[in-house]
Amino acid sequence: MNMNPFRVLVPAAGLLLVPLLAVPAHAQATRTWVSGVGDDANPCSRTAPCKTFAGAISKTAVGGEINAIDGAGFGTVTITKSITIDLTGVEGGVLSVGTNGIVINAGATADVTLRGLDILGSSATDGNCGGLTGIKIIQARSVRLDNLKISGFNVGIDTPLTNASPDLYVDMAMSGLQVTDNCQYGVRLAPDSGKAGRATITGSFLTQSNTALSVAHGAEAWVSNSHLNHNNTGIQLAGGTAHQGCNVEVAANATDGAFSDYACGPSVVKPTAAPVVYCKVPRLAGRTLAQATQSLKAAHCAVGPVKRKKASAKKRGRVLTQKVPAGIEAKKGTRVALVIGRK
Repeated sequence: MNMNPFRVLVPAAGLLLVPLLAVPAHAQATRTWVSGVGDDANPCSRTAPCKTFAGAISKTAVGGEINAIDGAGFGTVTITKSITIDLTGVEGGVLSVGTNGIVINAGATADVTLRGLDILGSSATDGNCGGLTGIKIIQARSVRLDNLKISGFNVGIDTPLTNASPDLYVDMAMSGLQVTDNCQYGVRLAPDSGKAGRATITGSFLTQSNTALSVAHGAEAWVSNSHLNHNNTGIQLAGGTAHQGCNVEVAANATDGAFSDYACGPSVVKPTAAPVVYCKVPRLAGRTLAQATQSLKAAHCAVGPVKRKKASAKKRGRVLTQKVPAGIEAKKGTRVALVIGRK
């Protein structure tokens, strides 16, 4: 027989290639899951969850949603497309030390929702700001932030909008926020030159930061049913516009500041604030004596006797305990005794 071996080998090689070419790529899911015991090598399904938001977002389709099976820290993430991250009912979120927590840098037609997350830069009681920015919004069409806790950052929520189109408003809806203990700003609306953003803030607490809300040129804010208390500055207008809606309390700040106007319904005259006849004692743990003195003064209280107690290096020079508990409404001018850490 005069058989050419290549006539046999070539078809056989071709048969070996068929299954390789037929393997489909994994499609992105419309809903993915993360877990504290997950693995980013998993497909992020309910039965095989991922471990981090960064691992899950690459496997989630545009317009999809990431949920959590259990509570954990799921790492920092940059969002580059329309997506929802919803941890409602689960104690979890992001711990971000030395960097940003969540960066939103999506397209000009992207809609992003974050709901039910704890975003921490450091412990809210240690007096430090370990993170840069809790949520940094660079570009999107709309951003919705619901029921978030953000603390321990230089800036809680920042909106530079550096990639936004100059003819596009980025709409930001913020509700149920607890933005506390941030060293520079709680919420800063500060679009890049030529950009524009507008935000509604409702049902939120912006407290114990240097400046609760700052609104710069190109930004416009509507605030209702919210509290801006116990900050160095309550509301700061830096070239932008901020409208005060109904049921807004700006009080017990070293400087309360003022909104651009009062927008609680038509033909409503802003009521004259009643004189303060009580002192609502602020939380002072972790603050220096100077900071505690300023906070007490802003709350119409005063510093009482100061004792010193040995403490770790981290707590030296800072308030360890206070005689009158935080949140107590006492007579105006009440003196609050403090214990300060020492060597």
